[in-house]
Amino acid sequence: MTKEKEEEEDTKEISGQKLDEARFTVNNQLQVANSNEDKAFRLLQFNLTALAAIFTAFSVVPSINASVTEFINIPNALALFLLLGSIVTAAISFLSGSKVLGVNAGMLQVEIDTADEMKNALVESYSKWISENRKSVQFQSYMTTYSIIMFVNCLIFAIYGVSATVSGSVGSFWYYVFLIIIMISGLFISSTAYYSDRFAELLMTN
Repeated sequence: MTKEKEEEEDTKEISGQKLDEARFTVNNQLQVANSNEDKAFRLLQFNLTALAAIFTAFSVVPSINASVTEFINIPNALALFLLLGSIVTAAISFLSGSKVLGVNAGMLQVEIDTADEMKNALVESYSKWISENRKSVQFQSYMTTYSIIMFVNCLIFAIYGVSATVSGSVGSFWYYVFLIIIMISGLFISSTAYYSDRFAELLMTN
């Protein structure tokens, strides 16, 4: 076998390996994307159920000789705000799950004469799909994380708000400041991680 023939065979083998790895990567991305969508949908359902429970509780309050206004305080207001934020981010995470795969019209219109050319064209397309899917999966993951963080903080403020209503004391100003710092720090850490990943990705592509 001549040297040129060996190089040609090596090139074919490498192209085949690239194609196999690309398929494996895209399949994994699709599994992760589907898993993220499922998590976001379940989280959205849970948040909406919690919101419905709150409105139901407000409708029951008058029947126990209590006033809804008694439960209106800063912690409960923050809890409701965080719950709405958790609903929005969960919905964004669920709706943003776009998956890119399959050959495009332009590729079908291009004349491909050999199997090697087809492999190379597929590898190039897979490269684009992997890049787009990675951005979508990453965005979904962070939106879901934001939603969970806000829901956890919502529970903290709600528990404190209800206990403050029952005890008749809503606490001091600095206690609210402390709770808000905890909430913002969680969102800040997640945002920093997200934009650090995006910045690193930009550096790698340039």
